[in-house]
Amino acid sequence: MAELTIIPYNTAFNPQIDSTTYQIYARGTAGKKICLTTKNVYPRFYIKLKPVYDMQEFADRIKQIKIEWDTPYTVIDTTIKERLMRSKPTKLIEVQVNVPRAVSIISNILKKRAEVEEIYEADLLFRRKYSLGKKINLNNLYNATAKLTNTTPTIDFYELENLEPQVGTIDYEPKILSFSMQRTENGILAISTHIGGITKTFSWKKPTIDSPIQSEQQLINAFKHYLQQTDYDIITGYYSDKGIEFLQKRAHRYKIKLDLSIDGQEINFVNYPRIYGCNHIDLNPLLKTHRKFLSSKALELEQQLLELSTPLTSQAEEMSKKRAVILHELCKETLPFLLEYSKITSMPIEDIARFSGQQLGEWYLIKKFLEAKQVIPLKRFDVKAQRPRQTNINASGLYKDQYFTNITLLAPMIMAHYNIDENKKNCDCCPQRDSKNHGFCMQKKGTVPKLLEELGARHKKISQLKTESQTIFERADILEDLAYHIYSNLASPTSRWFSPEVITKTDEVLTEYLQRLNRQSITYKDYETLFVEQEAKFGSVSRWPELLRLDFEKADKVFFANNKYALTIGQEFIMRGFDYKRNTSRLNAETQEKILRLLLFGDVNTALEHAKNTVKALQERQINKQSLMISNVLTRDLPEYESKDAHITIAKDLEQKGHLVRAGTLINYYVSNQGNLVREKARTLDSTEPYDIDYYLNNQLMSMMTEIFSPLGITKEQIIQKVQNINTVTDYSTTANSL
Repeated sequence: MAELTIIPYNTAFNPQIDSTTYQIYARGTAGKKICLTTKNVYPRFYIKLKPVYDMQEFADRIKQIKIEWDTPYTVIDTTIKERLMRSKPTKLIEVQVNVPRAVSIISNILKKRAEVEEIYEADLLFRRKYSLGKKINLNNLYNATAKLTNTTPTIDFYELENLEPQVGTIDYEPKILSFSMQRTENGILAISTHIGGITKTFSWKKPTIDSPIQSEQQLINAFKHYLQQTDYDIITGYYSDKGIEFLQKRAHRYKIKLDLSIDGQEINFVNYPRIYGCNHIDLNPLLKTHRKFLSSKALELEQQLLELSTPLTSQAEEMSKKRAVILHELCKETLPFLLEYSKITSMPIEDIARFSGQQLGEWYLIKKFLEAKQVIPLKRFDVKAQRPRQTNINASGLYKDQYFTNITLLAPMIMAHYNIDENKKNCDCCPQRDSKNHGFCMQKKGTVPKLLEELGARHKKISQLKTESQTIFERADILEDLAYHIYSNLASPTSRWFSPEVITKTDEVLTEYLQRLNRQSITYKDYETLFVEQEAKFGSVSRWPELLRLDFEKADKVFFANNKYALTIGQEFIMRGFDYKRNTSRLNAETQEKILRLLLFGDVNTALEHAKNTVKALQERQINKQSLMISNVLTRDLPEYESKDAHITIAKDLEQKGHLVRAGTLINYYVSNQGNLVREKARTLDSTEPYDIDYYLNNQLMSMMTEIFSPLGITKEQIIQKVQNINTVTDYSTTANSL
């Protein structure tokens, strides 16, 4: 037996006919890859029987189930077990089956039996459920006792005996291999990779002595063999899910087996392409879903990547190289966030990159319920149920001297502090609960309030640390994000955790807390931020429980408009909600920010003057086409589009001119004055046709200006009068009554 110190980074399973082998992939202290295997693992689910039927008799009877399809699906064993359901001990039948796919097949058959009341945990992905049930926290340190069964130059295979968590870390950086594929609808032109400072390109259009590839088939084989011989922990790309699917499609055409996994398995295409032995990170969903966690450097790298997205066919190899290098840097920049979230939730980083916040909240709840030996509730499909909504307060206008605070954690912490749990009301152990704890138990914490309290305490502790460590800040943000999304799982009608009674009660208590600030002093409130007037009484806040205390910061000036706001703190300028929207020109976005800055650092008349000058420049055709450019990224390959939007029309024109156009390509265009519909007027930036003044004025600038100035009491007609009449001298500063 060998004693190993490892950091597990991903898991997989290998189904056999009569059992499943579970695999843990890890890095050891020597830096070599390790695969720990556990044989004869049997997936399981639970059956709740109707009270009138005999559990033992039914359990014995279903042991005989055997379904012969493409492979046998059988029940291995059944056991009557007591599990917690809604915190109450309940007897259930545990059914063990031979392979993961048998869970859905056999549970669907049993669901139709008259004896069965309900089936639980048949809808959970086996790999994740098993890992969480065994408390395997990925990207944390472990000691393993295992028997060596096979070794290769890049990985050692062991049969696992025991796994124990340890305190500390192994000092190693995951090895990132980025790849960029340049392809057309008809095939792959070039693939470039970057790892360890080395860029390698596979192309069949220009064979060289170093790369004598003369066909697409040879290119795919060369790329496959390179991946098989390269030691990496992460493979990454932009829209790489689609890229690998396309690679598989082209490989099948030439009867090439893409056995890229470290144990010789082919790529698994369940949910997304998985290459066993590494993490596959598609940067596109990561950049969309977790944008608020990413650094400014990551966003700059993304923009550089998009600007390289429409090369001509003749430039495919050169662009492929440049993109591979940028992708490597971009993945490296996002890695600290992914690793921190993985350590907390125990999810692989490739899942976190694709999961929404609510999905991460759901799997964290599953993790905690499994640890507490509680049955996981069924996923709901009752979309008719109404989600309870918080009452938001949306002031409009310009304000001075406002105090603001982040209240993302307030509702979850109220739930934690008052133990607001549907299983913790009307208890017998707390006679004074109605007056002191809003009717909920004061002695025993419910599962969800308990884990929220733990997250809140960890967040409070980390937030109070005096450090400049970016990792510490990320960890605090992740804890806050996770707590909020646990709360949102209870509020979502389609969630397995949906609890309208709990959310309604939590929001009632939240309203009470806000009323302690004197409700009239609240200027603005949404689910994330609260603004109050300078005169608000904060004395009562200091007497709140520790987890519910709010820390306020002063803003010199704030502008509110339609659930959006911009503020200044000294010379710092912050805006929320005024995003660069789809089909919006750069001129619109730049003018919007400039007007908001002038409103807050100057006055209304100065902002209106800038609006007037911008419109004048537009009408006199002094605006360059780069500022009028509208950008959209293709989310699918062109043949998959049925719509005839402007950017689709341009994309088809670019493809006909020899450009590489596919999912992930950035399409830039401006609206000319030639044609009727916008898609007929759309032109690439190299066109010489004049831009459409009316379109940019009425569809872009005026709608944006109206949204900003109308909260200040300035009508659209007054804005038009101001921007069209150079000699107008009306003083609009008195219309900003909120000041």
